[in-house]
Amino acid sequence: MTALTSRLSARLLTLLLLGTVLLGSASPDIAFAQDAARAVEVIDLADDLSDADEQLLLERTPELDLPAEVSDVTYILFPDNRDNLNDTVREYGEDVRADLISTERDKWAPGALIVAVGLDPRRMGVYCGDDVCAAIGIYDE
Repeated sequence: MTALTSRLSARLLTLLLLGTVLLGSASPDIAFAQDAARAVEVIDLADDLSDADEQLLLERTPELDLPAEVSDVTYILFPDNRDNLNDTVREYGEDVRADLISTERDKWAPGALIVAVGLDPRRMGVYCGDDVCAAIGIYDE
């Protein structure tokens, strides 16, 4: 794992952890913001994040030094999930958010950066389109 990948993962996960630690009553299940560079979305399926938590993610994410390939950042909080969080995130993409998956339906969409947390059992994962993964250095040795 490269230093850039480590720093990027640490920053993204820190932001999401801030939201999951401060449990509260969230009004909307989905919060959305867009700046000139990218769209940021918080999907709180667990209804655990407060409005302030969601706002923190929406405001701080554009400040991250993300590769230009990232066009969309999506945070997803699942109340229940499979032991393998990958399966839960993939099913959510297939059943609810087809825009997160490539048109070939075999990878994550180009430009996508997805940070997911499952609460039961506790799991975390970061997913990305091939272009984003390559820019971050995930495919490097």
